[in-house]
Amino acid sequence: MSQKGFAELAFHSYNENFTISRIEAAPFQAQGRAAWNSLKQEIVDTTDPPTLTVYLPFVLENETLLVQTDSFGKEVVLELFEGVIQPWETTRWWQNHELAARIPESVIHGQANPSMVWNSTKSGLYTLVIVLREEYTEDARVDLQISIGGTYEAEDN
Repeated sequence: MSQKGFAELAFHSYNENFTISRIEAAPFQAQGRAAWNSLKQEIVDTTDPPTLTVYLPFVLENETLLVQTDSFGKEVVLELFEGVIQPWETTRWWQNHELAARIPESVIHGQANPSMVWNSTKSGLYTLVIVLREEYTEDARVDLQISIGGTYEAEDN
């Protein structure tokens, strides 16, 4: 049975202008809504404290968000905020956005390889912030697996 859905597309240019010359769309079969595997991302020290920020697609009410990490021994905290934390919010974003979930619950201590299972109570945009809770080093990175309500499977064309 085929169901029509929606797709989100966003582009951000912080330092340079750019032109979009072509966009192609292809059908896909969805089981759930979204999944990302092996997102290898670096924690940056341009925020205070050092973080990795992940902008999530629109989350519907009663959807489940699953986040699994490999922090390579670094102690980190997973924080999920309502709304979009803007790139210029390099510190104190927690004062301007409602916290939806934090794993571990401590605002001081992190843990290696935390994971989060969170059920949304309202639809909206959310930002996942991975906060480094130890001294920053240039090799600080986190591998992520994120699933929202299931996984995608591409259709063969």
